Amino acid sequence: MTETFAFPLTCSQRGLWFLDQLAEANPFYNIHAALPLPWPIDRALLGRAFQELVQRHETLRTSFETRGGAPVQIVHSERRHELRCVEVAQLDTAAREREKQRLAREEARQPFRLGPSRC
Repeated sequence: MTETFAFPLTCSQRGLWFLDQLAEANPFYNIHAALPLPWPIDRALLGRAFQELVQRHETLRTSFETRGGAPVQIVHSERRHELRCVEVAQLDTAAREREKQRLAREEARQPFRLGPSRC
């Protein structure tokens, strides 16, 4: 079982939380980028590197919920996340590029979930 710690929201967090309540499940504040990597990727190593980043930075383990009528930030002691890998190597060059662009657009449209299901 993981530990959690609740803290009040900062002024900036409160503003974003309020906007999220008004327009729930929107990708307005997403910042996305896709970078080509010119070398083969070791998926297991990349997954471990991301997991280490999550463990080192509380903001990546924080969710938001309402307690007693007020929003609070919940910092989880750990969070597990599996990287989603999509294999496109079997496609020809043009189809591969179209699929990569489609996947990038699809990912950019995903809303950022502030709630506890995130952790």
